[in-house]
Amino acid sequence: MENVQRRYFELGVALILYKWTVLRVAVENHWGGPDSGDKRDWLAGAVVDLFEDGSQVCEEDVEARLLQVMQDEFNVDVDDDSACENARDIMIIYQECRQGNYEPVTKLQLRHHAHSTTPIQIVVEGCDNPDDDDEASDASMEVDETTAEPQPLRGPVIDQDGFEMVQNRNGRKS
Repeated sequence: MENVQRRYFELGVALILYKWTVLRVAVENHWGGPDSGDKRDWLAGAVVDLFEDGSQVCEEDVEARLLQVMQDEFNVDVDDDSACENARDIMIIYQECRQGNYEPVTKLQLRHHAHSTTPIQIVVEGCDNPDDDDEASDASMEVDETTAEPQPLRGPVIDQDGFEMVQNRNGRKS
């Protein structure tokens, strides 16, 4: 998976997890302790990591990871089909991102912005192929290019190596 594809996939997974009602309730009520929000973000990374080693990942693998982390980190037994639905959505996002179609992620992001006071943003810090206009310059994708000046950020920012950047209370990168 190319860099831009990976970034959109990471964003898609995070957006799916942010809208998952069971996980949102667990985080809001600190069922995973005071670091519940960090555990949710870690879960997004753990799901993305399933796809990293090049092995074939199926919907059941993703569902198992979601259920395991919900049990281990939040002490929640998910009895409904929401983990299965989210696993299916994650697999769809993965396939679409691999094909260079970021529209499903963009739709999730727009829905998240419409229903949330804390939007998730992703910053694309350069592309492997600057000649490809479809990757990072399409204005409809709503991806912010970085500038030399620090800008206030409202959500997690992923750096070019795929790690979430730590921000201080003023919203500037530290």
